Amino acid sequence: MGIRDKRRYLYKFNSALIGIHPSVHNVPSANKLEQNYPNPFNPSTRIKYTLSRHTRVRITLFDALGRQVKVLLDDIREPGEYTLHFDGSGLSSGIYFYRLDAGSFTEARKMVLLK
Repeated sequence: MGIRDKRRYLYKFNSALIGIHPSVHNVPSANKLEQNYPNPFNPSTRIKYTLSRHTRVRITLFDALGRQVKVLLDDIREPGEYTLHFDGSGLSSGIYFYRLDAGSFTEARKMVLLK
């Protein structure tokens, strides 16, 4: 048997855009606040949330007694999935709650900071 023929190919693509149409299927059907990960955490964690429409979003952190500790996010967002990175290095160990307010939607979850 002989040496195999090694062929090299060069492909050229036309880079002109013909049209881009937004996909309705990628828009989430409901708002959702997920559990932070990792939980318990030290000192940082991720908070994922999903929005179904263009709206003002506010994510607030509360201590175990219900006192507002910090506003993590207060902005207008488009529909989609988002991840918020939270660094709790300036806080003491304990149980905290985070709440998502997006239009008329409100949901809260518990997180634990262990140092």
